[in-house]
Amino acid sequence: MSNFIQECLSGTARFTDIDSYVERWHQGNSDKSIHDFLGLTLYEYSLWVENPEILSEIVAARRTGANIDDLLQVDLVK
Repeated sequence: MSNFIQECLSGTARFTDIDSYVERWHQGNSDKSIHDFLGLTLYEYSLWVENPEILSEIVAARRTGANIDDLLQVDLVK
């Protein structure tokens, strides 16, 4: 079964769909943590909880293989 991040990368999910995935986790009987269910690392999940707009940066880092911290540093310089 694919997760939210995998579906974003494949183009079958949009960033705005994350709330639906969170709701599915709450309604389901998953033995996974919420961050694993979404396909996020614990660090990525904590970044998203603090700043939901960062989701596009997380997916961009995954798409390019970049380190999220490096990508965020570039954005801070802009």
